[in-house]
Formats: sequence, C-alpha cells, structure tokens
Amino acid sequence: MRINRSSAGRIALFVLFAIAICAVVGYHIYDENFTVRSVPQDQRSREKVIFFGGEALQINYDADANPYDRKLFSRDENNYLVYNDPAYDTKLGIDVSYYQGDIDWKAVKAAGIDYAIVRVGYRGYTVGGLNKDLFLADNLRGAASAGLDVGVYMYSQAISVEEALEEADYVLNLIKNYRVTYPVVYDWEPVYDEESRTNDIDGKTMTDCAIAFCDRIRDAGYTPMIYTYRNQAYLKYELERLNDYDLWIAEYNRIPTYYYDYEMIQFTNTGSVPGVSTDVDINLSFRDYAKE
Repeated sequence: MRINRSSAGRIALFVLFAIAICAVVGYHIYDENFTVRSVPQDQRSREKVIFFGGEALQINYDADANPYDRKLFSRDENNYLVYNDPAYDTKLGIDVSYYQGDIDWKAVKAAGIDYAIVRVGYRGYTVGGLNKDLFLADNLRGAASAGLDVGVYMYSQAISVEEALEEADYVLNLIKNYRVTYPVVYDWEPVYDEESRTNDIDGKTMTDCAIAFCDRIRDAGYTPMIYTYRNQAYLKYELERLNDYDLWIAEYNRIPTYYYDYEMIQFTNTGSVPGVSTDVDINLSFRDYAKE
C-alpha cells in the first residue's frame, strides 16, 4: 500500500496523540518482548493486555502472574538459562525419552545437570492406546544411579476425564518401584493431523483432563505438574482453574516472556549436553523439588 507524505504525516500525528492518551489514562500493553514486572501483581491496572501472536489478549487476572524479574535472567557460557536471584534455588535439568537413545548418565551429572524428567509413555493420537517408553527403565535407573533427581512425564492425548485418569493410573503403576523426587507431569500436546482424535478438543475439556490427572497423582503422594507452551496456555487452557498446580512452560526465547506463573521452563529443545548424543530439551526449575 502506497502512502503519500501528507497522509504519512497525519498518521504520525495520530500515533503520537494515541500514545499521549494512553499515558494519561494508564493503558499499557504487555508485549511478549517486554515486561510489566515493575509493579506488584495486585497493583497492576486491569487495562493491561498481553500482545501475543499478533493479537492483544486480555490479561486473565484470576490466573496467577509469575514473580520473576526479567532483568535477572541471563545465559551462561553454554547458552543455558540462568536466573540470578539468591531467593530461588534453581536447578538445571533435561527431559528425555527413547529418542535420545543410550545416555551416559555419569557424564550428564558431571556436566552440571541436577535432574531428569523421563517419559513414562504416551497415548496414540489415532487409536488412542497406551504405550510404554522403550527406554523408561534404563533412564530411570541410569539417572538415579548417577545421582540425578528424577521426575517423569506422560505424553497425553486424552479426550475425556476418564482417559486422563487412565493415564495417571498407568503412570503410577509403572513408577511404583522407582524413587521419583521431581514432579509427575501431564504433557498434553496437539497433533496436527487429520486423523488425530484430539483435533476438536476445547479448552474446558483440556483443562478438565489436566486437573483430573494431577489430582490422581497428588492423591498418590507425588507432586503433579502440567507441561505446556505459550500458545496453548494463552489460547486454550483455563489458567484460572490451574492455580493450584505447578506449570512447566516451554519457551525458546533467549529471555523468557511468558506472563503467567510457572515453576519450570524448558528453554531449548536443541540443547547439547555431554553424555547425550542427540539434541536434548534443557530445563530450569525454580524449586529444588527433591528437598521439599
């Protein structure tokens, strides 16, 4: 679209006027590249929005905002995410499945990795059967024997509360003979395929399933957690219903921008760690679950 100089001038004046009005009335935009951590959550104007994916999303004030100061994030010499606040006992971890193959867990531990989140299994996205990860036992035993703390995750394709509970029971049965000191994670992700049985799932059902899984895990004495990523969290999950559950967010920006609360962040899916021959997901936990 071509704009002449006089039109451009009028547009510029309009933009400046709009900015001035916003400053007067206190209207703010939380852009994914910036932060509103400058004021406490209970003092934030209800006129703020989150700008994500080209859309202005109204902030859900019934969902907890994260407490982290964006200025305190950095990257170390390995490009690992660091949070420089002594109030948080951060720990570095990886999550693995059979895709990583055989792992030298002693080398992983020597590289400074504190914990591993191991895939228990997955539900198929077409027929919907439950399947155990082929390296589950090797990874659980190997990580623990090398001195890492261990958590687990289930890759879900649940389309009902009944299926989510079935998945929770499936996980509990497979981990009952292992020491699990980090969370047991519900990992529901869409599969973009015309044959996927989850194509039409709505946010309420997705949230119902996550809560059902987590409650069953908590009742069994473990710490439940929900894994998600920004698109799904912002646009699908009913986050105000998940305040009582720890969130593990995936975001691969150099410095995190996700607005709502989370306890763990997967900051890369192409990480390099000694002892792992493939790319690997690397995570930062803001809590040492093994001490709690």
